[in-house]
Amino acid sequence: MFKLTKLTNLFFGALVVGVLGACSPTPNNVTLTLTPSSCVTGAYPGYEAAATSYSNAFPLNATMPANAPYCMAVTLTNNNTGTNANNVQVFQGGLQLTYNVAGTAYSGYMIDFNASGIPQSTYSYTPYQQLGNIALFDPSNCVTTIGSHVNTLSQGGGQCTFYLGMVGESLPVGTYPLQLQVNYTNGNDSYFVNAAFNQRVNLYAGGDFTAPSSVGNYLALYNGESANIAESTPVAFPGQAIKLLTRDAYGDIFAYDGVSVYVFNGGSSWAPIGLPGGSGVQINALSSDNLGNVFAATTAGVWAYSVSSATPMWSNVAGAAGSGSFAGVQSTPVSGSSSNTLFATDNSWSTNSALLACSWATGATCAWSSMFESVSIFNSQALAVESATLQYWASGSTVWQNKNGVSSVMLNESTVDTQAGPIGIDPIGLMYVSFNNNINHLLIPSVFSNSSATGTLTPLTSLSGQILQGAANGVAVQSINYNGSSLASVVAYGNNLFTSVDFSGTSSLAYVLLGYGSATTPVASSNWTSINGISGGAVNSVAFGSVLTTY
Repeated sequence: MFKLTKLTNLFFGALVVGVLGACSPTPNNVTLTLTPSSCVTGAYPGYEAAATSYSNAFPLNATMPANAPYCMAVTLTNNNTGTNANNVQVFQGGLQLTYNVAGTAYSGYMIDFNASGIPQSTYSYTPYQQLGNIALFDPSNCVTTIGSHVNTLSQGGGQCTFYLGMVGESLPVGTYPLQLQVNYTNGNDSYFVNAAFNQRVNLYAGGDFTAPSSVGNYLALYNGESANIAESTPVAFPGQAIKLLTRDAYGDIFAYDGVSVYVFNGGSSWAPIGLPGGSGVQINALSSDNLGNVFAATTAGVWAYSVSSATPMWSNVAGAAGSGSFAGVQSTPVSGSSSNTLFATDNSWSTNSALLACSWATGATCAWSSMFESVSIFNSQALAVESATLQYWASGSTVWQNKNGVSSVMLNESTVDTQAGPIGIDPIGLMYVSFNNNINHLLIPSVFSNSSATGTLTPLTSLSGQILQGAANGVAVQSINYNGSSLASVVAYGNNLFTSVDFSGTSSLAYVLLGYGSATTPVASSNWTSINGISGGAVNSVAFGSVLTTY
């Protein structure tokens, strides 16, 4: 058992200090201070971006900015003073992290093997550097427990800081409480100090609607806490009606309102970052890659922006030659590389519209080449890249694919109206597409997929076999992986005209969950579920984004 010696609140975090063993006559005042959005790369640029003999690589750290929603700094401080005050030292497993996801418990001791200079196999227990999707970065050896680098905190304010960072998006929308415990010695006695915070996985919905807030509310948030009800965001969006949203590789949320682009890095406000190409330019699509770049397909070329740059600014990926009216831009997934292949749909290429491609590296110049030309106009946002050899796009109500350089029609259905918004890709490369059906076609399916056994585009059905009907502005797919399970959440959004046998009334947001028991065919694991609370307007764009936070 332990005797509780202190319970207090500290800077938004719940803090508990306990003693392991007998009571000590010496002062014991050791605290943990949480600093959300503070990344290890702010103090140690590029930390562990390359693998060592002790530690795996975390390539994201090569471009991670100083501040991002995925990050949390934790400072351990020895506040002991007086004649009997002692220095303190972390021991007995060091840092312990515990959290739970849908009944799956993650709990274990964490060590930064590279910082400690000791491989995992040396420890008598099994510590981790990454637990679930949370990684530890400890350049100061705050929680190292054995070896020559163990850190001693001097009395009178000695402190050190370690960092936690999310390694990508992998959990369902929801709020996941995390508990930290650091064990330490103070004199001859053993103690621990606790702190609590949350991993919040949010669905951001941007548009122009009167609820869940007041007139002029342009951003709502669904975090799974309420019974499928969207709420106002903790940090108000300062611009006008949102047209486009996207998330970068660090969890930053980007929003375009027709006038400027804003970025939210998990702090207390949104920051304007300007309009690529200057005044009068229209952005038709936003996207991102896993190298930290955000791309804008505009009426004046394709532009890139990275918050990790020393002086972040929009730059045209094709340099001075980068003109043209682009409808969409996407990047191929990249692993451990500084370059990728960009694909874009250009409605002003030569005499026809064209699907273009180029090899591009951050800060370099892209030389576009034509992959496919069309007499039809490409739809805005309607471009998805499964790989360098398979892409999807849409024109009007027709959906196309380009596979190994051969383009073909996937769907040309007269009963649906114009394809709308982005095309989603799931964990195994299948695609999901939505249609903005008019008032005469509101009973027609609004979301299609090639996820059926036939491989053709068919209406996406729920666990109960039902479709989603109505007018969609787009569809988004969230890939979910935890405890060996692979899932996807398919979210459709629109003008409060969605209906389904699965739910009552109409909705602007609805989702269905898919499971992947088979390697080739997902199976719906939920009914179509409406997310309520948004009314008086339209949802124009959505983005999934997580944040480590003290609230």
